[in-house]
Amino acid sequence: MADQKISDLTELAVAPADDDYLVILDTDAATTKKVSVSTAIEKWTFLTTPLTSTSWDGDNKDTDDRAIVDLSTEFGVPAGVKAVLMTIQTTGNAANDYIRFGPDSTHNYALACRTQVDGVINVVNGVVPCDANGDVYCFTSGTVEGVKVWIWGYWL
Repeated sequence: MADQKISDLTELAVAPADDDYLVILDTDAATTKKVSVSTAIEKWTFLTTPLTSTSWDGDNKDTDDRAIVDLSTEFGVPAGVKAVLMTIQTTGNAANDYIRFGPDSTHNYALACRTQVDGVINVVNGVVPCDANGDVYCFTSGTVEGVKVWIWGYWL
């Protein structure tokens, strides 16, 4: 490859492949290096079919379910993901209880679903940050009826 200015190169017209390379200046070593796209860019994996779990397919959840949800075991999400794109559905009850998901149990919840009318379905979607293992914490205020969860993607 001949020496060229970056501004003289032809622009890549499609998304780079994971095994393509970018040029990077390693300031610690004071030298220019290459880095693969897959290493340099954290990325979302979007799914056309959601990941589901038989533990989260319409069951009632209560205060006994306040715990870490291992997304690898329950949904097949790769271990160590940074966040998931989640849909939560509840069928509701008159008690006004809710279910929330977040990275830990300190009430830093990213997504909550509450149905205030008995028998009325409520659906919410959002990005839920994960803990270092790629798992989320589930918190319920009481008994939440008919909880369904779908994972539509994850951030590596």
